[in-house]
Amino acid sequence: MADSSSEEKTEKPSAQKLRKAREEGQLPRSKDMGLAASLFAAFVVISSSFPWYADFVRESFISVHQYAQEINNPDAIGQFLRHHLLILGKFILTLLPMPAAALLSSLVPGGWLFLPKKILPDFSKISPLKGIRRLFSSEHLAETGKMTVKSAVVLVMLWVSLRNNFAAFLGLQALPFKLAMNDGLSLYASVMRNFVILFIFFALLDVPLAKALFTKGLKMTKQELKEEYKNQEGKPEVKARVRRLQRQLAMGQIRKVVPRPTW
Repeated sequence: MADSSSEEKTEKPSAQKLRKAREEGQLPRSKDMGLAASLFAAFVVISSSFPWYADFVRESFISVHQYAQEINNPDAIGQFLRHHLLILGKFILTLLPMPAAALLSSLVPGGWLFLPKKILPDFSKISPLKGIRRLFSSEHLAETGKMTVKSAVVLVMLWVSLRNNFAAFLGLQALPFKLAMNDGLSLYASVMRNFVILFIFFALLDVPLAKALFTKGLKMTKQELKEEYKNQEGKPEVKARVRRLQRQLAMGQIRKVVPRPTW
């Protein structure tokens, strides 16, 4: 019998191997999906909440002027801090959809999985040899290639955005505060929209790639499939299921052979 370790892994992973991989916490994940969802949430939240942000800034400036006149009042500092902590709390509340979107989208693909044992550190994984092997693995090389391409595309888009909007950004300094805030929002929306679309495109490419790399990493040899089938065949529950299916098949054949009596 040929050694299964020397065979080429050309077969798709079986249901049992996929189940074991899931039990061990191995699932296909897409980092780009979480990043795209975070950027999209940031774009929507900041664009829709911008009037509130303008009110927060305006309220903060006004309160600074008011409390500056009461600098000698011992209670003024405490009131000033409480007031600005309240403003900061309101601002943070508007940002909560961003991490929530990143968390939910990180479950795609693969779904939800919680393993308490994954919380504890696994010192067996701290191995220089394994680290060197991972550096030259197909998954790491693919990740490096993706990061290089994405970085180049993002830098080009950033340079084009700055070149096209540099004069408009400088012009905001000469405008009144309210008008500068409104024009700044328009500039932000136009630039951010392009980056959101770009990262959504990255995510749509990364999800099938993550699935393909995950499946490739779990591929099996033909010998491994045969051995797994033999092991499954020897289990009592599998034998009982086979006998049950055989009885059902036999009964079906009998019904076909024996015609229904006519009266």
